[in-house]
Amino acid sequence: MCARPKETKSAKQNFSSAKSSKSSQLRGRISIRRQGAGFVRPEKPGKPGNPGKKEDWEVYIAPHELGGAWDGDLVLLTVISGWPGQAGQAGRIGRHEWSEQSEQNERSGRNKQSGRYGQNGQNARNGRSGKNPEGRVLEVLERRISECAVRLLPQMVREDGRDKFLARSLDNRQSGYLLVDVSALTRSADPAEAMQFRVKTPRPGDLLLVSLLPMADQKNDGVIRALAISDLGSENNIALHERLVKATHGIRTVFPQAALDEAVYLEEPENTPAHSALPHRDLSDLAFVTIDGADARDFDDAIFVDQVNQGYVLRVAIADVAHYVLPGSALDLEAKARGNSCYFPASVEPMLPEALSNGLCSLQPGRLRLAMVAEIEFDAAGNAGQTAFYPACIRSQARLTYEGAQAALDQCQSAAGQNAAENQAAQMQSLAAPVQLQDAPEQHTAESQTWLPMLRLAAKLATRLLEKRRARGALDFELPEPLILLEKHDGHQEIQNLAFRERLFTHRLIEEFMIAANEAVARHLATYANLSFLYRAHAAPDPEKLGEFFSLMERNGLWKPGDNSAMPLNDLREQNADFGSKRNGPRKQHARPSPARDAADSAIRPGDLQRILDQARNSPEAFVVNRLLLRSLMQARYTPQAEGHFGLASEAYCHFTSPIRRYADLTVHRALRHSLGLPLPIPSFQALSVLAESLNENERKAVEAERDMNKICGALFMQKLDERDPGREFPAVVAGLSSYGLFVELEDFPLEGFLPVENLPDDFYHLDAAAQMLIGMHKGLLYRLGQPLLVRLQTADPGRMEVRFVLSQNEAGKNGKKFAGKNSKKAKPGKKQPYDGNKPKTDKKKFKPGSVRLHKQNI
Repeated sequence: MCARPKETKSAKQNFSSAKSSKSSQLRGRISIRRQGAGFVRPEKPGKPGNPGKKEDWEVYIAPHELGGAWDGDLVLLTVISGWPGQAGQAGRIGRHEWSEQSEQNERSGRNKQSGRYGQNGQNARNGRSGKNPEGRVLEVLERRISECAVRLLPQMVREDGRDKFLARSLDNRQSGYLLVDVSALTRSADPAEAMQFRVKTPRPGDLLLVSLLPMADQKNDGVIRALAISDLGSENNIALHERLVKATHGIRTVFPQAALDEAVYLEEPENTPAHSALPHRDLSDLAFVTIDGADARDFDDAIFVDQVNQGYVLRVAIADVAHYVLPGSALDLEAKARGNSCYFPASVEPMLPEALSNGLCSLQPGRLRLAMVAEIEFDAAGNAGQTAFYPACIRSQARLTYEGAQAALDQCQSAAGQNAAENQAAQMQSLAAPVQLQDAPEQHTAESQTWLPMLRLAAKLATRLLEKRRARGALDFELPEPLILLEKHDGHQEIQNLAFRERLFTHRLIEEFMIAANEAVARHLATYANLSFLYRAHAAPDPEKLGEFFSLMERNGLWKPGDNSAMPLNDLREQNADFGSKRNGPRKQHARPSPARDAADSAIRPGDLQRILDQARNSPEAFVVNRLLLRSLMQARYTPQAEGHFGLASEAYCHFTSPIRRYADLTVHRALRHSLGLPLPIPSFQALSVLAESLNENERKAVEAERDMNKICGALFMQKLDERDPGREFPAVVAGLSSYGLFVELEDFPLEGFLPVENLPDDFYHLDAAAQMLIGMHKGLLYRLGQPLLVRLQTADPGRMEVRFVLSQNEAGKNGKKFAGKNSKKAKPGKKQPYDGNKPKTDKKKFKPGSVRLHKQNI
């Protein structure tokens, strides 16, 4: 038998009394920080005596009070101190307001021998200083996950006549010990299973995928029973980590058989839905092309640009997914549950089965495909004119990559003086290898005479649209986007390199056309008073956050009141109080009071903020300005209300261009078909409100999963880099600060890590959050946002998704930057002096202007 883990003294003293006091017991999902502590938002907030009162508060669960709970579990807990509103509770902090690195340090303080404490060091020595009520998990009611990855420990336990390994989860949010039955791995298996699951005798240190036994089969001894499923092999295997991240975030990986059957059924031409008899315009003779990344897995948009008189006609053809996926079908229900496709370095979890996403609905070159076309007329200056929307049949002439299309345009420009034949040959040679046409291979050479001139015409129109969007003040940030490169090793894929993805004009070309189509559809649908659809809304920044932004800019010497480039916040608000207040008249009946709309009505114009970004462009301050402004902005979301899109400076915006990978786009396609007289049921405003919340949640889940995979890949890459070149020094820049250390971004690689205060020169450090400075209280050392540093790797832990750095010896010898404050003879006691004028430097070759683009799936 397993011994019950030793309980803490406080747990022993209070468990029985808390267990008996049912009035203080609550249920909720627990969110556990990687430093060990958890937060639970009760399902029915309130306090004893007033259970119906709805309050937005969370219960803090210390690591020793988790009771075996894992991240995402449904738990029963009791509040042991500090109900909201009781004496001593000055307020609350939400889970996102509590530093992820703070929990363990907040409880134990800094290294007392070296004298390093953070901002709350004294509180850390005396006890926790947070404002949340504190609780204890009494019981785990439901596990969020049924599988996890573990590392076997040397200890073995004999139970039920079998030898079982003790193990620990690779995810430190899954605390405690597991008792793993490995008998399934040692049984004889057929060759296929042996090859798939790498059947062998398990040994200590092995990584295994295990299935947790049902709660009814668990024993009350503090150890979780599990059954080994397979040997996971090397920890460097990217597929292993992707599988775990998908399981952790609840990403759906298996399609129901009914949905798969429907997809196969629709592949037969005679089985298309009944409304297929509706007329589709035949545009198969137009030179449509798709332009996507070299690693693109589906093609849901194609473009064609024609010139009429002195203007242009843009046709954006989007895969007609609504033609095949009918409301209420098995495909529709599964797509709604998924919400969106999830992309990972080595795999993708599509919203629709592969038979549709990569087949029937993918605009593959040379194949006839059904599409919904947005046709928009533009004058010579890029001003939008008449629009038309209709179903059509197209045949994409080529599958181009961003790099190939850019090379074609560049060679076109450089070879302008050559004769037409030489120029044409150069164009063809510069293109990245297109996808091989299957049913019309001979058309590639013949049709190239049409689509190459079309591409040059498209570039001219995109330039006009980009100028127009910049003129109206759309935001354009300069932040690096990571590119993860993989290589095969021992039969699996491992991280090869991390790089910065280059942003090309062809990226902008597609972005501008997709934005134009999305806006045109939103304007069209908004004219129908009784037609509800999902807008893509981006609220204006919170005035308080913007005030903090300008204050921090001023403290860092990047802005001062009276600057022509950036006026004070109050002046901006007075001059631009009407932004976001213009709404389409026919939809006023759907107007609802909302904080987002109120904020938009009083917010400044995005163009005022863009002027600040333009001033900082290509300067040493660009990194700081972009980061600070980005943090002050809100997140975009789906809503059935017309709230405007602040970042794009658009009054009406929706998602229309990616119905293969976003369910919101599919609903917009159905609304568009309805407006054209095609018979499809449309959800009510209330039903769309519920759907919007679900889609927003799924989108956040996908973003968090992608972020986790980026962190894991970063840690694996740093491990490999350290093996090749131990002790290597990396130029970095301070990207964030906390009272416990610095968050730094490397200049040579798109990777962020943490530099704890104990790795800084010996001192007591205080965080000045308003000025974004970490200040040594005795020696006057100072670290600030955007400051360049030279660091070395300390540890890289993929399981914790964490990379930690130390200062290089040369950097540590500099002792940071001196702060002329109360500990300096140059300053009056208690008075902080301004900076000495040294500006943080960034390598323009590393932090490329505009190196982050608006992904087509996120525009």
